[in-house]
Amino acid sequence: KDPETILGPVLSKKSVGELNLGVSPVISVSPDTKTIDTFKILYEKRISGLPIVRDNLLIGNISAKDLRAVYKFGGNFFQLMNLPVLEFVNEIRRDESVQAVNPGIAVNLETPLALVIRRLAVKGIHRIYVCDRHKSPIRIITLSHVLAAILGFENHDN
Repeated sequence: KDPETILGPVLSKKSVGELNLGVSPVISVSPDTKTIDTFKILYEKRISGLPIVRDNLLIGNISAKDLRAVYKFGGNFFQLMNLPVLEFVNEIRRDESVQAVNPGIAVNLETPLALVIRRLAVKGIHRIYVCDRHKSPIRIITLSHVLAAILGFENHDN
């Protein structure tokens, strides 16, 4: 079934902004941040993914799942961990068997909840970025935020 049918006509049309969906401020990394430092941020902040941002523009995404891809590269572990994060993402993307890496998928404050759910489901991702009109990430929406909105809980992450 599609999200509109499940959520009903009112909730499915409510926007990200109306629902105050997601968390801000956005913690991000620049493309030249070392991969090992990026994973350290994930661990220290107890988050599972980060946007990669250049000049305030969303250019990619890295998640804790991407660490699994390192295993496929065998002896190159330390070499990969010392790469700038964008190079790391591009390197592991070259392997067609690696499906954990996704580009940063974005919506805006006017995007309806049903479309957010559809994009998460179709792309098989766990987070989606809310960007302003300049394509700069201003919030991160996770599956937990979507679930809270569906259940009628207020967002207390901001």
